[in-house]
Amino acid sequence: MLLPMCVNSVDYNYGQFENFIVTRSVFRDEMKLVPVIRRLRDQIKEHRNVLVNIRDNHDTKAGFANELSESRRNISMLKSEIRSLEPHFGSPKDFEGAIRGLLIIKDTYQVRAEEMARGCMNLKSPSSRRYSTYCSQGLGAHDMVNLAGVALSNGWIDDAISFTKEGLSILKKEKNVKKHPREIEHLRQLHKFKAMLPRINNDFLTKRRSLVGNGFKICPFLVDEELEKKKQQPKYLPNILDEYNTKPLTPESGVIDGDAKEHHFRRVCREDVIGSAVKKQFREQKCQFLHHGDPYLKLGPFKMEILLADPFRMIFHDILNEEEMKFMIDHAGPRLSTKRAKSEGSEEYKKNRSTHRIIHKTVQVWIEEKKYDEEAQCIYDPETDTFITQDFKGDREAGTIDFPIMWKLSRKIGLATALHVRPRFSSTLSQITNYGLGGLCETHVDPHGMIEGTKVTEQNRSLFWSGDMIGTFMAWLEDVEAGGATAFDYPGYEQMVSPTRGSAAFWISLDRRGFRDQRSSHGGCPVATGSKWILNKWMFYFNQWRDWPCGLKKHMLFKKFEKVF
Repeated sequence: MLLPMCVNSVDYNYGQFENFIVTRSVFRDEMKLVPVIRRLRDQIKEHRNVLVNIRDNHDTKAGFANELSESRRNISMLKSEIRSLEPHFGSPKDFEGAIRGLLIIKDTYQVRAEEMARGCMNLKSPSSRRYSTYCSQGLGAHDMVNLAGVALSNGWIDDAISFTKEGLSILKKEKNVKKHPREIEHLRQLHKFKAMLPRINNDFLTKRRSLVGNGFKICPFLVDEELEKKKQQPKYLPNILDEYNTKPLTPESGVIDGDAKEHHFRRVCREDVIGSAVKKQFREQKCQFLHHGDPYLKLGPFKMEILLADPFRMIFHDILNEEEMKFMIDHAGPRLSTKRAKSEGSEEYKKNRSTHRIIHKTVQVWIEEKKYDEEAQCIYDPETDTFITQDFKGDREAGTIDFPIMWKLSRKIGLATALHVRPRFSSTLSQITNYGLGGLCETHVDPHGMIEGTKVTEQNRSLFWSGDMIGTFMAWLEDVEAGGATAFDYPGYEQMVSPTRGSAAFWISLDRRGFRDQRSSHGGCPVATGSKWILNKWMFYFNQWRDWPCGLKKHMLFKKFEKVF
């Protein structure tokens, strides 16, 4: 009988683990704590010796009074020093989150469990120079127990098997060493996993005849009691493997969903999958100087690399300068939060004219470049079950520029994308995002779907002023050591875009009717080493009508930029 599995099996909330700055600070505090704990251990030993002497020398208790008092005072001071560092340490939930983060990194980049035990990560991504071997402190048997347990609860049976095997291997190498009771418990738990995993894996393979689905992901073969590949495999297995490995998804395949979609996304992250449309349009992927027919830009055009003409995706190379990147990281760093909130109905709060909110699976800070004098009003009308915009009493553009460097950058983004960015309701606030280890953003399309009829909630009622998100500008503020790419995952249009410091990706997410282009579905791949800093700015649909005219027919698309050198 199979263990119950959750349909939406993976929890991407890694807690403290995904905030790189906090994690680094915690590590430094832990290093400071090591000598303090050692001094406390030595002081407790001395205190014990004093008590033993008092017990054994009844006639000289008074002589030990001062020594006992001094020992207690030293212990108290050391405990206070430890307590002063404790608030910075992670909770059990943070620990569980770190385990999930490691599991995501392992599965996405096909890192072998034995490599993780040695502290190495050979990340699978054949075309990217950024993916290399990184070695540090390895993982032990207790880590393998935790990783196997989380993998099993997620339904990732193949990973649970590899971690169980490696955990047993580690303990086997230490068979002549006297085991601590905790290690005995680890061995017991690993043998429990070993007994149940073959049955679970083989039942899924024989009954579902698929390697991945909602609530499960298994080995591409039947396994025996030693968690090794069985010598005799079913005759239908080659067909399953062929469908999994070689049969590409096409636009006609339809939209995949659930765990299968997330698994497909991770395959794009390691470039196991490249869309047929991307391969077909490969010759159009070239670098040009973009000027939009503007005489000013002809003197200093933007460097444009076309990734895909239809749907339009591109990169602006070297669009950010050092001053801009430094300001955004320095401003956002101390304001990042380790807490989470849901995107729907989450509360926002303002501090130093920056709006802080955490959406999806990243740690974010929103910068309000301009503070407007009059707040926009959008009132709910119960009769029509919708929101109605209210007229402004004065000039709706009147306000104060709080961050001149970001206001100037908004103009640059507008010139580059040929979209209105500065006028009110033309774009979002600037969002600075930091991804720590394992940090990712699930696959999604940016627009809400307002014109298509998707209900607008209290949270996003400002769409009645602005319209939906037509384009996305995403800039990289730092290089990423490994991982952290952006992966477009729509069947037939799969493509991975690696981070490049100072450059920015740009893509269109609506057709000319204002309907969502599902081919813009994308997500942020897990960071495998280091951290990732990005700037996001989304431009809205309504205020672009003059230069980006709407269309009425289905499949009428906005074209790629053509005014180039």
